[in-house]
Amino acid sequence: MAAAAAAGSTKIIDVFWHEGMLNHETGMGVFDSGTDPGFLDVLDKHPENSDRIINMVSILKKGPISPYISWHLGRPAQVPELLSFHTPEYIDELVEADKQGGR
Repeated sequence: MAAAAAAGSTKIIDVFWHEGMLNHETGMGVFDSGTDPGFLDVLDKHPENSDRIINMVSILKKGPISPYISWHLGRPAQVPELLSFHTPEYIDELVEADKQGGR
C-alpha cells in the first residue's frame, strides 16, 4: 500500500489507495480455506477484512504520521507487475477463479 520516498530531509510516504479495495470479500470461517469446520462457535472474519482496512486508512489520514503521507489514486495491478512477486501459476489460478466467480 505504501512506499517511502525522500523529500529533502523529511521522509514522505506515498500511499496508493482506491475505495474499490473495500469490495474485496475475504469470507468468514477458517480463513485459509473459507470453510466452516463444524466445531467453531463463531466464524471469524479473515484478518484482511474491510473493517481493518478502513481503520488502517483512518490511522494514516488522521494519525500522527498523516502530515508525512502523500495520497495517490490506486489502480488494479497489471499482470507483468504481479509477476514481479507472484509465480505465473498463482496468477493463472487467480485469473481462473475470477472467471468462475470465485474469491
